[in-house]
Amino acid sequence: MTRADPLITGAIKAIKSARNGSAKTQHNHIQEAKRFTETLRRLGYGVRQWKNISNKHIGAVVCEWKNAGLATGTIKEYLSGVRAVTRFFKNHRIAPVNSAFGVENRVYVLNPDLVKTIYLVTAIPIVFRALLKNWTSGRSGL
Repeated sequence: MTRADPLITGAIKAIKSARNGSAKTQHNHIQEAKRFTETLRRLGYGVRQWKNISNKHIGAVVCEWKNAGLATGTIKEYLSGVRAVTRFFKNHRIAPVNSAFGVENRVYVLNPDLVKTIYLVTAIPIVFRALLKNWTSGRSGL
């Protein structure tokens, strides 16, 4: 039987005792902290306490996540869980902005053609049901 990682057990205790956010938010923060810890271990870092996590550790993990092709929004979400745990352990050395780790802003695409496609995909079943209902009741048209 393997021993539990002290960073993971610390994250679970921190999130559950802080009781910040809904149960779903707490669950997500625990999962995000686990992903961070697993990636940190895979990179060879042996830090054992959240108060000893530095920007160097977070930067290395973010670089690995970017190399793995994770989306900007995903990385930002993971970092929110990491920050929640480090705040609990009074680790104020972590940069408060994601740009410090090379995480760019989200890109929102406003594509009118995509909006039309989504509208058609959702509208066609509605029109079809109305036509089918009218046809089975003996009426024609809408």
